Amino acid sequence: SKNEYGIYRPEPLNYHPIRKHLHFDPQPVAGNIPFYADTVRNPMCIDTPACREWWDEQFDYCVNGYTTAGIYIPGRYYYFLNFQKISNNKWGEIYPFFNDMQLEYFWALGWVEENKWLGLIAPKARRKGLSELGQTVLNHGIRFIDAYKGGVCAGISGYVTGFKDKFNKSNKHIRAEMKSSELLNNDKQIRFGYMVRNILGKIEESGSMAQILMATMYDDPKKLEGEYFNHVICEESGEFPLLKSTIES
Repeated sequence: SKNEYGIYRPEPLNYHPIRKHLHFDPQPVAGNIPFYADTVRNPMCIDTPACREWWDEQFDYCVNGYTTAGIYIPGRYYYFLNFQKISNNKWGEIYPFFNDMQLEYFWALGWVEENKWLGLIAPKARRKGLSELGQTVLNHGIRFIDAYKGGVCAGISGYVTGFKDKFNKSNKHIRAEMKSSELLNNDKQIRFGYMVRNILGKIEESGSMAQILMATMYDDPKKLEGEYFNHVICEESGEFPLLKSTIES
């Protein structure tokens, strides 16, 4: 359609919030882990059948999602709401509040992956928490996707560093039952796993072997070329002059 000045514009979208029904509860676990499954408060429960069964169910929700009152919560968002904490200026470290737009972000991400589209561009205002959702994608991946490899890039080094700080902070405060030990953590790479002695007595790396690679693309969009990634976060793409070349690479 055209406005009064004859300039084309798309019709405005009529956004409707997601209607919740009785008993809608997307955060059944956040801060409410039962004593028989809480290995921090109750170390005696470790490896008991009840504890294993409870955590197996939670891992299943984190991978395959969770439905409450007829609304599907994708696994990554369930993980974010129930097992991650975020910084709040008023209350400090808290479990996140449920948010319709965040739910739709994870719905959209799942649709993009299922249909094999290239990715998501998410325009937003400042301080809307999108970086927290991005680091959640990587934090979830290192725990629930075999041999996971994630990437983080930006046009300015400070954006890469800031994102890495969010990732490290979230990883530090994760539940003990979901901890993933680090083999390496520097400005270019974080690698997860542990060291073991094999049958020949040689020390070698083992475990998930998940990793996150980081690069600043202010001068060269090919710094991560040749790698296979499950996900790559292009942080602050509005200030990323080589964004298109980076995505093509």
